[in-house]
Amino acid sequence: MFWPAATLDAVDAAIHDARHGVRAVLAVEGAAGFGKSTLLQAAVEKLDGFQVLRAFGEQDARDDRFQLLYEWDALPVGAAVPQHTLQAVRLLAQVVDRLEQTGPVALVLDDVQWIDPESVDALTALVRRAAGVRLLVLAAYRPLGSRHLAWRQLVGRVLRLDGLDGPAAAAFVAALDPAAPAALAEQLRIHTGGSPLHMRALLQEHPTHELTVMAARGALPAPADLAATVHARVAALAPDAAQLLRALAVLGDAWADLPTAAAVGGVRDGEAAVAVLRDEGLRRLDRTAVVPRIRIAHAVICAAVYEVIPTSARRRLHGAAAARLAEPGARLRHRFAATLGPDEGLAADLEHHADRLHGEASFREAARFRLLAASATAADAQRLRHPRRRRAVQPHRHRRADQDPAVRDRRRRRPVLRRSARRAGPRWCPAAPTPGSPRPRGPASTASHWPASSPSSACSTGSTTRSPTRPSDVRSGGRVNPIPLAAGRVSGWRS
Repeated sequence: MFWPAATLDAVDAAIHDARHGVRAVLAVEGAAGFGKSTLLQAAVEKLDGFQVLRAFGEQDARDDRFQLLYEWDALPVGAAVPQHTLQAVRLLAQVVDRLEQTGPVALVLDDVQWIDPESVDALTALVRRAAGVRLLVLAAYRPLGSRHLAWRQLVGRVLRLDGLDGPAAAAFVAALDPAAPAALAEQLRIHTGGSPLHMRALLQEHPTHELTVMAARGALPAPADLAATVHARVAALAPDAAQLLRALAVLGDAWADLPTAAAVGGVRDGEAAVAVLRDEGLRRLDRTAVVPRIRIAHAVICAAVYEVIPTSARRRLHGAAAARLAEPGARLRHRFAATLGPDEGLAADLEHHADRLHGEASFREAARFRLLAASATAADAQRLRHPRRRRAVQPHRHRRADQDPAVRDRRRRRPVLRRSARRAGPRWCPAAPTPGSPRPRGPASTASHWPASSPSSACSTGSTTRSPTRPSDVRSGGRVNPIPLAAGRVSGWRS
């Protein structure tokens, strides 16, 4: 892993203090997949000479009381379960005192958010009473919210893992897939919040080319394991909290007004739902605005929640969003996602919006809305009838032409060729000269295209003509009469 130097220094300092008889507590906080367990393992590998006890929180067992006593064999066989925290502290202290006789003691706990409150309170009381004990406590957990208040008051400094930064993400992706574009590493970092676990999963589940295309559309998916985990977590939420989370996923990875999100989801008690999502670490809230704004914690979680929404519920939420949002582009996108089949009225609205974006020089967005308009029509004949829709339906053809150097070179030369053609004059077909008439006077290039005086090479104009002085006009009675191309072509001209 690519840990910041400050993180590694904090780990080394805690280990050093514990070796020298100073009780040390190091807490690591971060969302799922941000490397908390990996950092704990890296710290354990440095604990030479320590007596290590490990414990893991289990989501299904968080209602069991005093898990740590069973994990560390602190409860004698046949003994009754402690009735209060002080009894549990005494049992844990006996275990620590026995182990310290052979070296410093390290208590390593992962997923503390799922360890029962009684065990965490007992551990907190043990650490408070550990004076002059060579004790190191390493704990990793997701944001606790309002849980484990006594522990949060005990812990001073918390290492918060906010994900990999730009250079670390680029090095991480290059180590996994050397052929991956540099821009893809940054897009994956933004999408996953810098989570090494999710970045690795996406690179393993999807080809690099596929991820590049989806990133260009702003539609990167969620890893399969994360989607399954999120589905289970959403199913366990209170109804209002689950519905608010689904509404936020449909609104996308952006800030949304809390009243709007609650209205889209049909949530009756928005504040209670926000509190539940806060405790689960699934949302971010901005109260600095006049109207509170809310969004899902990370884009990858937003994608995971969106993927597990049933299709009928997803369409219903998109329809509610289209009825309440004010921005025209967002409203049209939600209308498109809510449709069950072709909708010519929607296609016309999408194309009108694309015309407006094109006039504002937002060409990329205009092309996207033309694609949506082409998809909303009834038949392929209608989709290809309009030239702009035809370009939207077949964009690959024009992209290949733009990427061809020879095509680009020809397109650059076209304006020069057109200017040269204008200087030479219009390509009118000259009339056939009469026998004995003099050759036209003019530039050699003009004379070289003049036909021979034979009936087979002369143009038939259907009227009496005389020999012109230039191939672009015919003089008749002091008047210049141009002869159009329809009258005939001379063999020397390009046909």
